Amino acid sequence: SNLLLENNTIIAVDSYYGGGIYVGSDGYNKNITVTGNKITITNGCYNGIYIKGDDIIVENNQIDFHNFGVGINIIGNNTKILNNLIKTQVDPGISLATSYAIIIGNNIRAGSYGIYFKTNNKKFYFTSIINNTIVSNDYAIFLQGTIYNTTIIGNKISTNASVGIFKDTTDSFGDNMSDNEVNDIIEDSTGIVIRDDNF
Repeated sequence: SNLLLENNTIIAVDSYYGGGIYVGSDGYNKNITVTGNKITITNGCYNGIYIKGDDIIVENNQIDFHNFGVGINIIGNNTKILNNLIKTQVDPGISLATSYAIIIGNNIRAGSYGIYFKTNNKKFYFTSIINNTIVSNDYAIFLQGTIYNTTIIGNKISTNASVGIFKDTTDSFGDNMSDNEVNDIIEDSTGIVIRDDNF
């Protein structure tokens, strides 16, 4: 609990079974901040930043993978992933299993999915994915399973997939998705709406 990992530079050639920064599952982890770190791994690893816990902030980190590995992998609740620069070659830029997640202002260049969130049984609530820039070979944003109340707004996406945002979730009625730019086309644009009986 109350952990700060700040301004570290991590350069590794081989880290196959580990990662750049790992806050693991032994005990209960809470109030974790990971900020300003630079992680470069040449031959691949599981995760650039892996955190299992609650009340997490991951911001202003640079992650550069030259081979396989997930950029940021979070398991827990109350997570903020802000303004990170992530580059992966094979795996997703960000992988999630969290409720009350805010993902804003990240720049992701991913070899597969940009942001990946899949669950089978456990329910997750209130995920906000806003104003991220994503270049991906697969779906830029992938959501599947028992995921509720998602907000996906203002993301700029360039992808080789058939669609930029893939959603196969349990309750789409509680979702808000608008003004995302996919391959230079704005989807579900809100524009300006005026309703007034005087006009």
